Amino acid sequence: MVAIATQPPPAAQSPTPKRGWVSTYYRNYKGKKLGPYHVRRWKVGKKIHREYIKPKDLEQVRIACKAHKDKRLAQKQCSTWLTNTTSNLDYLTRMAKWSDKGKLRPQDLHYMSRIELEGFSISGRPSTRRKVTRHHACIAGENFTVKTVFELDGTTKVFMVPFFTNCIKSPLEFLKKALLEAFEHGSRKYTGSWEAASA
Repeated sequence: MVAIATQPPPAAQSPTPKRGWVSTYYRNYKGKKLGPYHVRRWKVGKKIHREYIKPKDLEQVRIACKAHKDKRLAQKQCSTWLTNTTSNLDYLTRMAKWSDKGKLRPQDLHYMSRIELEGFSISGRPSTRRKVTRHHACIAGENFTVKTVFELDGTTKVFMVPFFTNCIKSPLEFLKKALLEAFEHGSRKYTGSWEAASA
């Protein structure tokens, strides 16, 4: 007896996923209600495209639209899982360094216990960004950043900004002005010493 490989009929095969959704509407003509009419709509950028559906193809188009929606949802869930897992692994690496320095916070301990119980793909990670405070001063009509303070749960680090790069308005103009003043001062000094030697 010879086995013959068979394929399911075309109607039983799953349809190709299609973007969009199916809308149904009616029309009024000379007092009569016509329809229903079915159309598939999908959006590309800001433009909405549409395709009219024959009544015999309505169910198949609905299944195709649902298949596309389910596929997009699965891709979104996979992307969220990957993003959360990568973020939590990076967070745990940072917490290992903080643990060596004794900087772990209560919220960090709570979130790490959640990771241990619920897995690496959970969300709700506490922020690890430090609060930044900048102190400014106005000297001779110019605004300067005197110091920048980074605060994180009582830990304060002060970062002093270099003198020639902390001018808020225009660092290059400030540097150019300072160099011109130095050049003019040197020129006057050199001219005065030359005149004294000539006398």
